[in-house]
Amino acid sequence: MKKIPQGWSLTRIGEVCEVVRGASPRPAGDPRYFDGDFLPWITVAEVTGAYGMHLEKTKSFLTEDGSKFTRTIPPNTLILTNSGATLGVPKITKIWAGANDGIAMLLNPVGVTNEYLYFVLESRTAYFRNHLAPGNGQPNLNTDLIKEEPLLLPPCSEQSRITELGVLWDKAVENTERLIAAKEMRHRALLIHLLGKRVWSESRHERADALFDPISERNRPDLPVLAVTQDQGVVPRAMLDRRITMELSDPATFKVVREDDFVISLRSFQGGLEHSAYDGLVSPAYTVLRCRPALLPRFYRHYLKSPDFLKRLAVAVVGIRDGKQINFTDFASIRLPLPSLKRQQDIATVLDESEHEIALLKEQAEKLRLQKRGLMQKLLTGQWRMPVAEAEAA
Repeated sequence: MKKIPQGWSLTRIGEVCEVVRGASPRPAGDPRYFDGDFLPWITVAEVTGAYGMHLEKTKSFLTEDGSKFTRTIPPNTLILTNSGATLGVPKITKIWAGANDGIAMLLNPVGVTNEYLYFVLESRTAYFRNHLAPGNGQPNLNTDLIKEEPLLLPPCSEQSRITELGVLWDKAVENTERLIAAKEMRHRALLIHLLGKRVWSESRHERADALFDPISERNRPDLPVLAVTQDQGVVPRAMLDRRITMELSDPATFKVVREDDFVISLRSFQGGLEHSAYDGLVSPAYTVLRCRPALLPRFYRHYLKSPDFLKRLAVAVVGIRDGKQINFTDFASIRLPLPSLKRQQDIATVLDESEHEIALLKEQAEKLRLQKRGLMQKLLTGQWRMPVAEAEAA
């Protein structure tokens, strides 16, 4: 432990509050206990699905009988997820509720505020997951581990100043996230407005196999390997944070993807046709499609993710929502709109600009989160000190 800042003390979480675990009625899912309307029910999913410091409501409720087999906690209780891949997420409750056994509670704090302790725990989420409670099975941050966690405590006045700054940063992130949600809602509305009945009424219609050709170009092992994703399209595998397993024993057999080609995903429940902005290689298991000259790939990048196309795809490929893969024969039979090239350009420009606005806001939100993380790391360790009045510090 580095030198303790002047005026601070070093303790452990278990010495300043009582750490207990929630409890769950058994058996899980029993209608006698669950899906009721008597007591809000806090699960790990409820905690990790809520943004910000406070948990103000739950989607799940227990019955009156179920409430007898859980631990009921009052408003203003600090809780922490303690099991599974999403352990280490703190919240402060705003409601009376029951908490399941995947939730730890830090009760009756002495000499520390819930809000200050919230920011301490939040700053350690990655540490809890990656170091303190790792495991090949179900990771578990048990109450003994939480109790033994070291805790640097500044004077109450400095705790308050640090908390105020953390809250301000959280509000900035939350406001940006709300703006992102509003922009995403607007984008979905644009997809419906521009790529629904309107585009059909003003366009020719053609079968997909009259607009797209399957491509099987191979023998280019010099190109980078691409990953076909549902959320980012077709991107270089090296760009992804998550691990992608792919057999690379004979890259000469891999299919070549060119910029503005489309790939039919092997996981097709979200539309299944992914656009590539890169040249590269994909597994031979994929189908690669290339637009014919009358098509603007930018337009069809949006159309092939639109609600209108997804409805047509669900009709053409029975079982797609259950994971059935799309083959080219299924796709070929779907009729697609073919607006004039100018109309394709106009629609694509509006939707590209809408996506760009969302991307900029997401970058801004991520920068705010990184700035807050760095700031709180300095403040919670005393490397940077918050000024307080001498009378307050005494």
